Formats: sequence, C-alpha cells, structure tokens
Amino acid sequence: SVTSIWVPLMAGCHVVIDDSPSSLKSLASFLDSDCRWLLKLTPSHLRALQRYADLRKQPFRVRGAMVVGGEALSNADVAPWLRDDGQLSVFNEYGPTETTVGCTCSRVDSLRDGPVSIGTPIANTRLYVADPDGHPLPRGLPGELVVGGAGVGSGYLSEEDSASGFFFSAFLNERAYRTGDRVRVCTEGGLDYLGRLDSQIKIQGFRVAPAEVEAVLIASGRIREATVVKLEQPRQGEALVAFCVLLPGETLDAAALRAHARQHLPQYMVPNGFVQAERIPLGPNGKRDLRALTSQYRLRGVSFA
Repeated sequence: SVTSIWVPLMAGCHVVIDDSPSSLKSLASFLDSDCRWLLKLTPSHLRALQRYADLRKQPFRVRGAMVVGGEALSNADVAPWLRDDGQLSVFNEYGPTETTVGCTCSRVDSLRDGPVSIGTPIANTRLYVADPDGHPLPRGLPGELVVGGAGVGSGYLSEEDSASGFFFSAFLNERAYRTGDRVRVCTEGGLDYLGRLDSQIKIQGFRVAPAEVEAVLIASGRIREATVVKLEQPRQGEALVAFCVLLPGETLDAAALRAHARQHLPQYMVPNGFVQAERIPLGPNGKRDLRALTSQYRLRGVSFA
C-alpha cells in the first residue's frame, strides 16, 4: 500500500518484502530483532502472531510501530501488545479504498470499555454520522459514516454516483462517500466502529449487528476472538450462533457468556448457541472466511444450539 511503501522510504528507512514460504515464522524472527520497524497488518494477523507467541511461551521483543486495519480491532486483540516501556506503538487505522484507504486513526495506549476506537479524521478529511437519508445524527447515536475531504475518490469507472456511494453532501458542502459502515461518536470524541450496515443479520424481524455482539462477548474477559453468524437449524429455525476462540486457561461456559450478554444487549441480540473454535479461518485477503468456519463445524456434527 501507499503508506507501507512510501512512508519508510520518505523517512530514509528500508522496505522489507517477505516472500518466504513460512511467513509467520519469518515475521516472528523479524519482530524479535534489534531493528526498529513499522508493520501494517490486520487484526487476524495480530491474533495469529499472538497464538505463535503463546505456543512458544515467550513474548516478542518488539521495537517499533504497528498500524492495524482492515477489520474491527478488539481489546482482546491489542491487550497482549500494550507495553509500558515505550518500545511499541499501536495505531488503529480505518478507511475504505474509496477514500484513499486511511481516513481515521487512533493511537491505542490503554484499554477501554467497548470496541477500540477508530479515532478521529486525519488531515484534510471531514466526516459525520448520518441517518438513512444522509442527514447528520446527534452525537452518540449510531448511524452510517460519511467521509468527505481531499481523499475522496472520483468514483468508479463507468458507474453512476447514485449506485456507488459517492454523492454531494449539502452538510459538508463537498463531494462525499457513504461508507456503509455503522459507527457512533464515543465519549472521548473519536469513533466506535459497529460493523457493516449490509452485514447486519435479521433474526425474527430484528436487525442485529454481529460486530456489536462480538465486542460484548470479548469484553467478558473469557474470549480472545468471537464471530457471530446466523444459521438455519432444522428444529429451532433461525439461530444466532457465536464461534468463540477462548483465552488461554478458559473453558467454554455458555451460561456465563449468555448471562454477560444479557447485561449489555437486548434479548434478541443474545446468541442462541456458542461453539468453541480452535481458530477463525481466514480467506486469501486475510479476513475471516465465514463459509469455511461454519462448514468445518457442520462436518464435525457439532450442535449449534
């Protein structure tokens, strides 16, 4: 990407391209080295590195900066990497391709209740939270993120703006992009990412944002990673199921997780079933492969309810 390649070169540093067959092992060796580095990766990559560190029972000797993006970053993802010695800086970056990738960023220095903030706009970027008609919402209410500023693209080749998400925002008085991402302004003034609007699940007439449920489950302190999906059960019909990768030393306690979820979510957002997963499979782009996740547990005959 632009920042991965040009930022180090503009700072007089080197760019290292890792094409080794065992990229995780190679990356681990690099993180243990004495050099200072800038690394861009997804939360899924971060979890894979942490599993590697857990298996070898030794943390990495990190000296540099991590820019994490591409997926929602949770407290469980980032907690093992927060240090008091100042050797590692962690940044949570957000931005779709249509706004030249990065448009918000936050430095993660400590954990907070709820999801890790995606931060505030970068330079020459303006944004607001909109209702379905594109009008600004009051502070604190969830809605769609609209981005304006110098980074907004010109549109897609041979596609009308009305079909692409690009439009002229009267509120910003400039060309803008409707991201399709659900956010809200948090108490610190940054943005909380609440998931995709088009990935919302409809259960018994109610709309559920999986990312919001996943954040609550991870906040229980028992789970490293959670993925919530809708499944069709022969007897129960529609079911909201949470696949959970547990923290070391934890066992799956569905009753405790369900009780925790009920304290923070309305009943229709509480998962009907919980499944312990060894890991969440990733696709070629480094993001979660939901089809592979559900199919592998169906083949094993695991009950979801």
